[in-house]
Amino acid sequence: MTRSARSCPGMTTSSPTAGASRWCPPTGRWARASASPSTTRWTPPRTTRRRWRPASRGPAFLGNRLPDREARVEAFFLKAAEHLPGARFLLGGSGWEARPLPSNVTRLGHVYTHEHNALNCSARAVLNIHRDSMARFGFSPATRVFEAAGAGACLITDAFLGVELFLEPGREVLVARSGEEVAEHVRRLTDAEARRIGQAALRRVLAGHTYLHRVSQVEAALGLRTGSATTTRECVA
Repeated sequence: MTRSARSCPGMTTSSPTAGASRWCPPTGRWARASASPSTTRWTPPRTTRRRWRPASRGPAFLGNRLPDREARVEAFFLKAAEHLPGARFLLGGSGWEARPLPSNVTRLGHVYTHEHNALNCSARAVLNIHRDSMARFGFSPATRVFEAAGAGACLITDAFLGVELFLEPGREVLVARSGEEVAEHVRRLTDAEARRIGQAALRRVLAGHTYLHRVSQVEAALGLRTGSATTTRECVA
C-alpha cells in the first residue's frame, strides 16, 4: 500500500491509484472539495417558481443522471419518495426526463449553477448522494456537501467513511444508510430542526472548509512555510 493510502485512517484499499486519488494527511481533514463564501451562501427561497415551492416536507436532490450514480439515486432518493407518498420530492439535473418516477417526484430539469443556492434554500432539506467510487473509498465528500452546507441548507447525505471528519452527524448533517433512513429523517424533520442543522453546518464550513482552508492544509501537508494571509488569498483567487 502506498503512503497516500496509509495516510487516511480507516482506508483499507489495496489500489495505489484509488488511494492517491483520495489522499488526505494524518489529520484526515484534507479534501479536494470545499465552499467558496463569495458564491455559496444563503439565498431567499424561490417561492415565485411554482415547481420549486416546497409544498410539503420532501427534500431536493440535484444531480445529473449518470451510470455510476443512478443505482444510488434509486436506493436513496426514489425509494425514500415511495415511502413518503404524501411528501413532494424535487429532482434537479439533466437526463431524468425519460426515467419513470414516483408520482410525488417533481422533475426540475437542468438547474443552472447560479440557481443552486436558491434551490438549496427552497427545500426543507437537501439530499446528497455520492457516486459509487466516492462512496466506496470515502474521505472525499462530494462538492454538493459543501455547496449545500455553505448555503445554510439542512443536509441529508448517504453514509460514507469519514463523514464525521467534515460534519458532525446529528448536529451538522443527517446521515442515512438507505432510502428508508432518508424517509425517516424527512418524516421527523421540523422546520426549526432543519434551520438549526443548516446553521450549524454553515458555521462549520466557514470555520474550516473554505478554499482558503484547503490551501493552508495543502501547504502544511507539503511542509511549505505558511505565507501571509494576502499571499494565500492570491493563491485561491
